[in-house]
Amino acid sequence: MCPHQLNRFVMFHSLHPGSKSYAAVPHISTSVPLYLMLPELADVIIDYLHDDRPALCSCGLVCRSWLPTSRFHLFSTVQLCHIDIGTGLPLICSPGSTIPPYVRHLELEEGRRDNPRWVKKALLSKSLPKFCALESLVLAHIDWADLMSVPSPRDRLICFSRCLNHLALEYVEFETMNQVLDLFSAAPSLEKLSLASVECEIQDVPQIRINPFTPKEIALAGGSLTIPLIDWLCLQPMPSVQTLNLAFIDMEQMPAISRYLKILGPKLEHLGLACSNYYQAALSKAIDLSHNISLKTISFDGLVLYANSPGPKHHMTLVVFMKTPQEIHRLDLPTLSAVFTGGSLVLSERKARLCFAVFGEVNRTAARDTITESLHDLYAQGRLEFGGCRVGTLLI
Repeated sequence: MCPHQLNRFVMFHSLHPGSKSYAAVPHISTSVPLYLMLPELADVIIDYLHDDRPALCSCGLVCRSWLPTSRFHLFSTVQLCHIDIGTGLPLICSPGSTIPPYVRHLELEEGRRDNPRWVKKALLSKSLPKFCALESLVLAHIDWADLMSVPSPRDRLICFSRCLNHLALEYVEFETMNQVLDLFSAAPSLEKLSLASVECEIQDVPQIRINPFTPKEIALAGGSLTIPLIDWLCLQPMPSVQTLNLAFIDMEQMPAISRYLKILGPKLEHLGLACSNYYQAALSKAIDLSHNISLKTISFDGLVLYANSPGPKHHMTLVVFMKTPQEIHRLDLPTLSAVFTGGSLVLSERKARLCFAVFGEVNRTAARDTITESLHDLYAQGRLEFGGCRVGTLLI
């Protein structure tokens, strides 16, 4: 959006509040220069264009007072990988660069082993600037042991981590659990932790505790670090995790996961579990949710349990994707029935109801009969319903 279009945008919205379209804005001349516009109004306009990079670039050229808000959106997320060594990296790292103060989400990726190890070199040379507004850090394809072999890179990363509320590690290799915990201890404000295919060579769980380590959300997706990390989380005195998402679950991880779910107890509100079809039956037997009485959302591969409305949870909807009625038994319906008739202080109340919505290539009548037969007590009490939402083309 050029300055001339912005003038039209402002005048149009002063006459048509609430409209989001500026494509058909009539031409209205104004004698008020854009640089004299109220800063609050200018911020609203630029915020409206937060995902339109060409328009944000144009806004930055209008006047000096528009630069901060334009850059706030333009440079909020910076991604650097090995292909940016000769282009983006020098631009950001130059002494006069105005980009770093606006970076809130930073991603550093080294790529595969045959790619240049540029992160360690950048940290050693101190070319990476201080990102004082950093909130989220993603590190991908990094050999942590090699990175930590020299104190300088470690200290620089600690400086990055102090104000983080989200840390994500993807394909990172640690040598010991102490290296993992050192990184966590450098981020006392951490609220969200995401780990994907993170490996740990020596998996001994230290008895030390980081204080405080109170993330509200944890996502784990494979890697040898999963079990020792969960074992260490079980040692923490005050469970804080409200949202837990676990993917690529295997048989070895199930005992640790089951133990951790019990420790989280009523603190846990949202749970996501994903594993291959081969492990689904074993997982359904290993997982006991009777202690997690505050659960509002449960997702299990294609199965989603969610609350219909805020406030006290008396009506739950189970969305199921399947091809044959027999697939419904993966849910272990007798156990589900027990949860609604005595396993949960909330769900076992007489007014708590369970609603099924089924999608996929399946006969709706056959699926309904299968569910009703397995949950006959709930059905007889009038607490079993079908329908209530539409996601695809097939709905019971």
